[in-house]
Amino acid sequence: MSPYQSDGDDDEEDDQPTKKFIPSWGSKSRVAMVLPLQQQINPLKLFPLESFFNMDEVLLPRRLQAH
Repeated sequence: MSPYQSDGDDDEEDDQPTKKFIPSWGSKSRVAMVLPLQQQINPLKLFPLESFFNMDEVLLPRRLQAH
């Protein structure tokens, strides 16, 4: 980073070609196309409450856990 650039100048870096392989589904145009569609999806359909665990049970000391 030059002394004239700040951390907020990331937009310019995105326009520079990279030497890493980027799959077609990861291209800027594809992401820009599907992102608005994903904003319409209810997150609870993807991550239902039943799929989460109880942190109290996970962090409970071993001597108090039921075996």
